[in-house]
Amino acid sequence: MKKITKNLILRIFSLPACGGLIVTLGLSLPYFLYTSDYSHASGMLSLFFLAALISAIIGWPLLALIQWKLSRYKWRYIIGGLVCSTAIWLLLDMPIFPSNWSKWSDADFMLHYAWRRLIFFSCFGLVSGSLYTGAVAMINKYVPEKTEEE
Repeated sequence: MKKITKNLILRIFSLPACGGLIVTLGLSLPYFLYTSDYSHASGMLSLFFLAALISAIIGWPLLALIQWKLSRYKWRYIIGGLVCSTAIWLLLDMPIFPSNWSKWSDADFMLHYAWRRLIFFSCFGLVSGSLYTGAVAMINKYVPEKTEEE
């Protein structure tokens, strides 16, 4: 059993922080650049916490699975971000029980709507996974995994 260290706690809590930051910047920055209206800047905090909560709910179990099975691979967190964003797309954007199943069976709808939205979500996952990879590297560099007592 692994001992709980400051390194582990920082790595666990940086996952929702990375997800929340990327979603907040990705959705708010284009709005602020396009409109130059900063009156809704307080909503960015709410958006950050909502995205961080969703990232934590989906990402923490996935992170445990990645640490257990894929710990030797260098790109594991980037692939994990992609898988996490795909799972979030399946749960939030793609209706699991749509009222009109014929809409989802239409090939034109699947080719033109679903793939664009999936790519949109995947971009957030790839960037968030990349940021988390950098955050883990920084945490490992400045906060040792082994404590001095060991």
